[in-house]
Amino acid sequence: EEHNCLWRDCGFCSVEGNAELLRHMFFHCYHTKLKQWGLAILKGHSDMGACSVGLHNRNIVPEVQENFLCLWEHCE
Repeated sequence: EEHNCLWRDCGFCSVEGNAELLRHMFFHCYHTKLKQWGLAILKGHSDMGACSVGLHNRNIVPEVQENFLCLWEHCE
């Protein structure tokens, strides 16, 4: 069964099931958080210029084949 990502301008299609789609969605959330931090930094430093990422690929995330593994000590 196919599951399509409904994030605007994404186009990702999961054929491996819910776990793959969930991992993909978490990456969108992480990517959005990074973009918000970057925007805040750019607003505070006008001498840095504007973001160079275009609107056409702002929500494209790389395909992640495996789950992420936290290597911080005492992380669960």
